[in-house]
Amino acid sequence: MAGAGGLLGLASFFTQTAGLAGALAVLLTLAWEHVVSYKSWRSILRQQVVLLSFLTLVFCALSAHFIVTVGWRQLWYLWGVYPQRYVMNQLFRPGIFNQLILPALSTLVQRVFIYGLTIWVCPVVCWHCWRRRQESDVAERIQLVLLSLSGSFLFLEVVSRANWVRIYSVSMPAVLLFVWLLAGEPRRYLKAALWAIVACSALQQTTSRHRHSRVVMDLPAGRTVLANELYEDDELSWLAQHTKPDELFFQAEWLNMYFPLKLRSPVFAEFLSKAMPSDYLDLTQQQIEQKRVKYILWSPWLPPPEGPPMSGWTQIDPFRAYLCAHYAPVQVFANRDAVWQRKETLSNKAPSG
Repeated sequence: MAGAGGLLGLASFFTQTAGLAGALAVLLTLAWEHVVSYKSWRSILRQQVVLLSFLTLVFCALSAHFIVTVGWRQLWYLWGVYPQRYVMNQLFRPGIFNQLILPALSTLVQRVFIYGLTIWVCPVVCWHCWRRRQESDVAERIQLVLLSLSGSFLFLEVVSRANWVRIYSVSMPAVLLFVWLLAGEPRRYLKAALWAIVACSALQQTTSRHRHSRVVMDLPAGRTVLANELYEDDELSWLAQHTKPDELFFQAEWLNMYFPLKLRSPVFAEFLSKAMPSDYLDLTQQQIEQKRVKYILWSPWLPPPEGPPMSGWTQIDPFRAYLCAHYAPVQVFANRDAVWQRKETLSNKAPSG
């Protein structure tokens, strides 16, 4: 219990809600053990106290620097208030399935399968264990209960602000339990169907890798093979020619250009988003202005700087106005990403695309 508490304290330091979800699963599993194996409450409570004590000790020791430096109030805002207010619930990114092509359908099938698995498998296994709680194989049931409760609480932890990354990151307990269900109660046709899906997916991915050409480029971070369509070769080439390593550069919608080009972000925020607080947006604009950032990369996923206001994006209108006032578009790429250059650094040159 001390070791489990220490590991859960470490988990809570990195992802507070995930560590607490795991701890709650262990505490309820210990209570379950009392019900099915008739252990005394004194023994169970002692284990629970040890678990919580070591969780708290490890978490507080690791967080002490931040607690002293930032304070509990600000930490609570960052851990609890900010995610609930400003982290978007987005299971499927808008527009990702506009074209019914094989890669998009493959992604859709994968996500729907994992989402569905995460929702139903853990409760089903819990109910299965409860129905058979009087059977002799108590040790196995307790392990299953712990895994299913962990999966359920981890799912509840992310469901209020779900996206595919968060769902995938908590899906492993459900995947393990699904495999156990298939092994425990063989269903020949279901297994055959699953193996057929795996084989088709492997074939599709293999042929896709060989059918699409790859580009090898020498970038500031090293020699790179471009295997993802988001990394347009013309975009990286242009930016590599017009920027220098360690130069300040702001990518407004994502983070994938900094590392290969060895560029540095001038702002504290990761990128602009629909749910970004107005004071964070103001600070982002101030930092860009103070540091006279030369290039800003604007994404088509964001409202066009020179276009009309968009519903749901009105809070970034001041930044769009700032961009139009101090920057001008100088390059538009095949994926519709656009480079905006600070006007005072421009030589009279029309934008190209």
